Amino acid sequence: MELHDDPCPRLKSITCDGSGEHMQGHASNTPAATLLYPLILGSSGIRLISLLPGSFEQDIHCEIAVYDLSSRPDYKAAPYTWADEAGNVDPCRTLLVSGQSLRITRNCENALRRIRNPRDVRVIWIDAVCINQDDVDERGHQV
Repeated sequence: MELHDDPCPRLKSITCDGSGEHMQGHASNTPAATLLYPLILGSSGIRLISLLPGSFEQDIHCEIAVYDLSSRPDYKAAPYTWADEAGNVDPCRTLLVSGQSLRITRNCENALRRIRNPRDVRVIWIDAVCINQDDVDERGHQV
């Protein structure tokens, strides 16, 4: 099985929701970002994704929700590296998060494809999706 895709083009900008809002790479502090990244309240909050079932080849769909770590949610952390073998970290793949498009790296997509179960939902934490990468404060707090 081939583990790497052909190189993908760099993303200039994409339309999030048809409203004229644009994002580069990840959602930012726009109304669309608020929907994509539910607010985390308290220091023990964390976003997790429910990776929906599908075959390896199908588009990747997930739902995102906030959990309280003190309730000990059952989840797995996804191991992967942001950069591919060539050092490319460009968000050039699409993940559908709660019906909205989010651009992710090729390695993130490959990790999600391998983790996804064809029949069952898997709850996971993956930094590129669960942390708003455009929010410097959140990145510092969540890592």
